[in-house]
Amino acid sequence: MSAAAVTVLARLAERTYQSFSEAAGQALDLLEESLPAGVVALGRFDEDERVYRVLDVRGATSEALARGTVLPMPREAPNPDVELLDALAIRSWLAVPLLASNGDALGALWALSTDENAYREEDWALVAVCARLLAAEWEGVQLRADLRRLREQLRDRDRTDHVTGLPNRQSFLEALEREWRLCKRGAVESHMVVLKLPNRSEIEERYGEAMATLMLKDVAEALQAVARKTDHTGRLDDELMGVILVGCKGREGAEAFVSRLCSRIAHVARERPEVPHPVFGFSPLGGIEEPVAVLEAARADLETAAALAAEREAELAS
Repeated sequence: MSAAAVTVLARLAERTYQSFSEAAGQALDLLEESLPAGVVALGRFDEDERVYRVLDVRGATSEALARGTVLPMPREAPNPDVELLDALAIRSWLAVPLLASNGDALGALWALSTDENAYREEDWALVAVCARLLAAEWEGVQLRADLRRLREQLRDRDRTDHVTGLPNRQSFLEALEREWRLCKRGAVESHMVVLKLPNRSEIEERYGEAMATLMLKDVAEALQAVARKTDHTGRLDDELMGVILVGCKGREGAEAFVSRLCSRIAHVARERPEVPHPVFGFSPLGGIEEPVAVLEAARADLETAAALAAEREAELAS
């Protein structure tokens, strides 16, 4: 390989890139500058459609090789087909796959010229090394993305209840403290609603523990569906769930939320042996001395509601 080609590769490899597209753009610019006049293109292999899709291109071209163009060609041999060569009046070409560490082709680099015998062995070597460098950059970007996703999953697992998928008690109490401080400053008016299934033990006896857990999940799913993005939901203990309704003006607004939630629960649990009927407790965030007192007030309101419901049920039974 000539000194000029080595210099080109050194320019590509000497720096770090913020994204794969930045590295790809630099590689195509250098290849366009170093290779005989023509077209240089980069394609990605689409796993779902089993075709190559053009990501970027340099040089005078047409719609036959524009960005987004689909090129149906074998993964391991990304050679331009006759129709593409005729459309671009191509007489010489190079095609080099971008190979992952396991040997799979991630994409391909193409150099195309309208001149006969335009490319030398040195040009092929230059494209091949660029393809190898881009494949390494591609895998590096993918690896970093996978690591970020795994870290997020681990972080979410530490803050999520594994049964319901709701934020756990710690996450909920942190959100409660933030929203309580905002209410204390007068920035927003919010309300807390807590709920539980009063007859969960009876459900377990009638239908088994698995069905009781499914019904609990139904309630959690409905809670997540009805809550707005600005609200905060969570599972506080084995029986209790909660939601902080941010910007909710008084108990009337909270009761309207509960009405929507009950309708959603009935829809989600329509195929269960029976529809869960939670009991609810309410408490405003404003006007209370500390965040934990908000939860205590909502829980006390729930216990009162549960006692009244049990009395009514006993009266009906008698």
